[in-house]
Amino acid sequence: MFKPLKDKTARVRAGRWRMRATLAGIVCSLLVTASAAVQAAPSAGRAAFVREAQRIEAERTGVARPIGLAFSRTSASFYVVASHLRSAPSSAAAKIVRFKPFALRAGSERAGSTRIAAALSEPINIAFDASSNRVLLLANPDELLEVGAGARGDVHPRTLVRRDVSRLALGDPQGMAVDPATGTLFVLDARGPRIVRFHHKSGMFSALDLSASGLVDPRGIAFDPVSGHLHVGSAEAIVELTQTGKVVAVRNLSPLGLKDPQALVVAPSGDLTDDPRTHSIYVADTGATGRAGAIVELARMPLAAAAADFNSSLVRTVNTAAFSPPSPDPSGLAYVPATQRLVISDAEVEETVSGITHFRGVNVWETTLAGHVVVTANISKKAPTAVPMSNEATGMAWSPSNGHYFVSDDGAKRVFDLHPGADGKIGTAGDTWTSFSTTANGNTNADPEGITYDTIRNRLFVADGVNAEVYEYMPAGTLVGHFDVARYGVGDPETVEYNAARGTLFILSNRKSGPLIVETTIGGALLQTISVSAAGARKPAGLAYAPASNGSGATRFYFVDRGVDNNSNPNAVDGKMYEMTAP
Repeated sequence: MFKPLKDKTARVRAGRWRMRATLAGIVCSLLVTASAAVQAAPSAGRAAFVREAQRIEAERTGVARPIGLAFSRTSASFYVVASHLRSAPSSAAAKIVRFKPFALRAGSERAGSTRIAAALSEPINIAFDASSNRVLLLANPDELLEVGAGARGDVHPRTLVRRDVSRLALGDPQGMAVDPATGTLFVLDARGPRIVRFHHKSGMFSALDLSASGLVDPRGIAFDPVSGHLHVGSAEAIVELTQTGKVVAVRNLSPLGLKDPQALVVAPSGDLTDDPRTHSIYVADTGATGRAGAIVELARMPLAAAAADFNSSLVRTVNTAAFSPPSPDPSGLAYVPATQRLVISDAEVEETVSGITHFRGVNVWETTLAGHVVVTANISKKAPTAVPMSNEATGMAWSPSNGHYFVSDDGAKRVFDLHPGADGKIGTAGDTWTSFSTTANGNTNADPEGITYDTIRNRLFVADGVNAEVYEYMPAGTLVGHFDVARYGVGDPETVEYNAARGTLFILSNRKSGPLIVETTIGGALLQTISVSAAGARKPAGLAYAPASNGSGATRFYFVDRGVDNNSNPNAVDGKMYEMTAP
């Protein structure tokens, strides 16, 4: 006969929760009827699609190695616990970090952190209970922690309550989830494996046997409030189950390159232009040794790219890592016809990660079309600099009408208009600049990546990597309109380039299945699809449409490749620039 959960807080409440003796018989009955084996193995479930929609890096969350993950719809907040606690479970304080990626705030989306007076043996076990507005954690298999949260999502450590859950007989808990409508808690027990379902108000619990599921080393469980289904993770796949254990779908994670997937949670799509009912699966990827992890959004909607109308061939590869000083993560690229040169910006080089930096006072390089460095500059806020403008110079464009440079910043969520001054050189004394916010006045341009200038209509176009949109602005920042590019198979559009010869746009997609460029009208109608996979780029970024480097008079595509981001591997210096044929 099981006993009621015990409130271990110092303040013993007069109304301590008690179980009636008759409840034991009900629970025993539930255990018998609900412990049936899963009805089908993952191989019997249909193969379902999943793709990486975005990576929320440590610089946005403040957590380098996330393992535990929960989400509150009330405050639109994620709660993250770092994996370092696994190696130090005896720590007397557990740290919970809260961040709000949907808040459209400049800089970090980190909303704060809270320490609670408890040690966590397995920090993957965290969930949010919307029915009582509280964060739930397992201190160990026998102890459940409850911590209240305010209306804005702030965790209140003084509300900590400890409850004995030893009667659940959890062997190896590897994730928790909560049904927000009923408050039912689901715990993934890797020993079995099984799912233990527990309702804190009634005290009733039951178990769902997963031994026939074929899951190996399961970790992470999420509840989908739209379908009512459960998602159970592993290193290789995410299995979708009904609450009776029937396998609905199996989503293969192997092509995504996740290093160490842990906790799962289902939350609204990060694409703010999606239907509000569209939800994604978010995974806490702890990362690998010496490499930071991230929160990875996995979209369940495929990108149906049209067949390529043109296959671009590789003409030349330039190693930007060999520049002096190097550009390890080139991101912005613009062609300046007046000088017949390319201008490259690096949005990561000024950072120091794990005590490692490759910054040598430069985050802008001006090169010939063949990739030979002519001059360098620094427009970051890190000394030495004459132009402390942008630490995240993500995209670059140039205006022939006034010689100004436009720089998009996906950290500050701004577009800068830089006047190079009397000498016409970027990054020197006398430069002045203005800027406008890409998220002001309800604008949903939350991830401004590449930028281009329409020389005919005096307009700016900015690609939004998360929303998969292209936004059109007046140079002073007035929003004109925007259009979706995901419908053309463009996932995470890294940049947009204006084609003055045709008055059209080229949009470069960073897709796991191979990068592509789509050409559209300025209104967003598809004209053609161009494959640029021949370059073998890892993380394509800025794009330019410029004369061939050999002087033949042909027009080429140039785009830069960030390679391995320094946030995930600070030792990586592998930036590239490619010249490729164009239709």
